[in-house]
Amino acid sequence: MPVVLEPPDDDVELRTDRSKLKVVLKNLVTNALKFTERGRVTVRASHRGDRVVIEVADTGVGIAPADLPVVFEAFRQVKANSARSHGGVGLGLFIVARFVELLRGTVTVESAIGKGSTFRVELPLDHGEAAPFATTPREA
Repeated sequence: MPVVLEPPDDDVELRTDRSKLKVVLKNLVTNALKFTERGRVTVRASHRGDRVVIEVADTGVGIAPADLPVVFEAFRQVKANSARSHGGVGLGLFIVARFVELLRGTVTVESAIGKGSTFRVELPLDHGEAAPFATTPREA
């Protein structure tokens, strides 16, 4: 299954904790791949004012509206609308939410059954710790 990367259009210097950001992205992409049997997973970043927005979108099974309020809770797993078995203990999205909070950011999710999910992480450009995490636009 393809994973499509869409970097920001302009150069962005994000000063944040690299190890926490790496865990956040790994958990979001791993979940997207786990629940997407067909289609693709897209990771895109954009620069909005004093924030960086990172989205991980998939064309997977989606999450029911009733389950959206609990997806970031510890040990909570929502039932997948798929016959495929999905392992785990329900900590991945909980860790994402806690790390994003420590990075002074926010994480949200939009989803529709059968259409997929988009997890959106917004982080301040300068967390005040750590060396810069620079991104450059994709070559044309």
